[in-house]
Amino acid sequence: MMSPVEIIRAAMASELVNEDGEAWEIKLLPGLTAAEIQAFETSLGFELPPATRELLEFTNGFEDGPLVLVDFSAADEYVGIDGSEFGWKTLGMAADGCGNLWGYALSRDSTDLGPIYYFCHDAPVFLYQSPDLAHFLTELFAWCRPPFKSLVDDVHADRLKEVWLENPDLIAVEDARLMPDAVVADFARTLPDGWQVIDLRTPEIGAGFSWGRCEEFRRHPDAMIFGLKFKPPGWFARLLRRIRG
Repeated sequence: MMSPVEIIRAAMASELVNEDGEAWEIKLLPGLTAAEIQAFETSLGFELPPATRELLEFTNGFEDGPLVLVDFSAADEYVGIDGSEFGWKTLGMAADGCGNLWGYALSRDSTDLGPIYYFCHDAPVFLYQSPDLAHFLTELFAWCRPPFKSLVDDVHADRLKEVWLENPDLIAVEDARLMPDAVVADFARTLPDGWQVIDLRTPEIGAGFSWGRCEEFRRHPDAMIFGLKFKPPGWFARLLRRIRG
């Protein structure tokens, strides 16, 4: 697999266009100094692996293109969802210009910048995007070349609508208690009846939940498994479900 630096170099050496055939003029940001990288690592609480340090030395991100900003050192900490509720630190590292961000959700066990999630505020949905920066960059630049098939675009444009309306990745807590996976089952037994469970340990791209519909969250202390208490659906949501059959 290519490193993040190799992916960016290859993209900059190719013709990047939008779906109207207009060229994307992506502007690389300056790399970080050794002191800046060290300060960033201190804020994270762990030392970055060599490939990520190489990336930050090469560039801290880029402007324009399909996203208005990519900032690998995560200058924007506001992602519309408070990571402390989940026992993690949330950092926004890419913006679409409409108030929605892609970012990291870092826990006490993190050793690199990833996985990457999509934090949408309208509709308020939280989705899994990429396992690491290399995957994210590969899919982002796929958005800039025919046939313009990109998992970043899929999550941004399509998957969030499905999750907001249907939350298809959730499991009723009563069913989760009976699952053969002991980690999920034991966690579900700590939750009240009527809650929902989602397991994001090994998710598919686009898996997630509509955090804006939740009254209360709980997270497994050591795993990306969540318990969710949802607000009762309003009249409009009930109407949409009836129309959709």
